Order: sequence, then structure tokens, then C-alpha cells
Amino acid sequence: MKNKLLLIWVFAFSALPLFAQIEVKRSMQHDSFLLYESIPVRVEIRNVSGGTLQFGGEEPNAYLRFVVRNTRNQVIHRTDVPLYDTMWVIPDGIRSARNFDLVQLYQIRNAESYRCEITLIADGEQWKLDPLLFAVKNGTSHGTVRRRSTDRSFSLISVNRKSGDELMLRLSDYREQTTLATYTLERVMLFIPPEMRVDHNGRVHILFYQSNRQMVYCRFHGDGRPIIRQYLRPTTQRPRLVEHEEFGFWVPGAEVLEPLDPVPAGDAAPPAAAGATAEPVAGVISDALELQ
Repeated sequence: MKNKLLLIWVFAFSALPLFAQIEVKRSMQHDSFLLYESIPVRVEIRNVSGGTLQFGGEEPNAYLRFVVRNTRNQVIHRTDVPLYDTMWVIPDGIRSARNFDLVQLYQIRNAESYRCEITLIADGEQWKLDPLLFAVKNGTSHGTVRRRSTDRSFSLISVNRKSGDELMLRLSDYREQTTLATYTLERVMLFIPPEMRVDHNGRVHILFYQSNRQMVYCRFHGDGRPIIRQYLRPTTQRPRLVEHEEFGFWVPGAEVLEPLDPVPAGDAAPPAAAGATAEPVAGVISDALELQ
């Protein structure tokens, strides 16, 4: 009798589906996003199935199914961008994660609330994860600069999140019919309005406050390519962008600070000495999102 029970238990264990031995997590960094901003969904999988999982490629044995709906339960159509830019292979005993940008994958073109449903399919079994809820907002406009010569428009927009207000720069064509990129600048204190000016060479200069004691200065080429990001400390009552013959604009009455985040290797300009005059010398803006 004992042997019979043991055989039944062994058979039941061996018959467990492969999926029951896979751990899956999904997350989003924010629950609100600016329209056309990148909306990354992180999917983390721990494979303890005893075999290799392959997503994408010619002979996949596991699949992720995404469905995005709005509050009217309408399914948002997919774009032509493939779900996997490269094959995702997870060997047994390995934990791996990937980000999936919903703006690239789906035609999210309206400011409203959405939910993202994710289903993992493996070995004929399905596991539907709890949906992710998020909102897409138009944000608050702080001015637009349009450059006919380079067919570019620069729109300074803030969006409110749980962590506070964040300032973003939306890059579009001159007529603002196509969004080309959205740059996340920094957290912003809106009590003092941000500034955006264009110099005689067509470069765009942006200055805004993070706090009473710290400012951020950014500069872009006229075609939208980022040049620098610099952190400043005000030494006068309220430093502003002032025209400069060589740099286009600069910020007299401010000191250069060390960057809050390290500059990527190979992109850093020569470091500025502490207390130096606030001329554009340091930092690179990151996290540009190219839209189709």
C-alpha cells in the first residue's frame, strides 16, 4: 500500500505542468505618463522548470501575450514593431528580465487611462497576471519654440507623478504633427517657471529649478540632438539665462555642481571645477525615446 501511494505521488509530481515551475513578475516605474513618453513594462522571469525557455525566434516554446485596453474596454491596436527585438532565452535556474515599451508596441495616441493585461504561455499552460493600470496625460505646457529652418518644434511640458512634478521636452516637426522624441529632463519645482530660449545658432537652452538651492541647465542642437546637462547652485537671488556671444546663453550668478548621476563613459566633457562660472561644460541628457 505504501509503495502504491509513493508511485501515485511520484506520478502526480512528474505530471506538474512546466509553467507551474516558472516565477513571473511584472512592474511599471510610474502609474502616469506624458503622452508619447516611453511606457516601459518590466517582465521578470525565474526559470526553475528544468529546461530552457525561448521567447521569439524560429522555434519558441514560451510566449508572452500583451493586451492593452482603455477605460471603454476597447483594445488598442498593435504597431508594426515586433514584441522581441532579439530572441529571449532563459536557461534553467536563471532569472532574467526585459522591458517592453508600450508606446512602441501599441498605438497609444490619446490621453486617457489604460490597463495592460499580460499572459505567459508555456507547455500548453497559461497564467494571466494581474493587470497593470496606468494613465496617459497631456501634461502642463511651459512654452514651445518652433524652428522652421530645421523643421523642429520644442515643447516644454511638466507631468505630475506621485514622486512630484517632472519636466520633459517633446521634440516634433515644425507643424507639430509628428512626435520624434520625448526627453525626460529632471524633477522640477514649478514655483519658479522654467525658461527656454534659442540662441543665434539655433540651439535651444533650458533652465529650471529642482529646489531653492539647485538648478538644471540643458542645451540642445537645433535639430533636437542633446548636447549637455549641467547642475547649478544659485549664488544670487534668481539667476536667469543671459545671452552670451560664445555660448549663446549662460547663467551668471550660479556655481557648477557635480552631476547627480554619472555621465556615461565616452560622453563626458572635461569636469568643471567646483565654484566655477556656470558656462556649459558638463553632462549628457539620456533616455531619449524615438517614436515611429
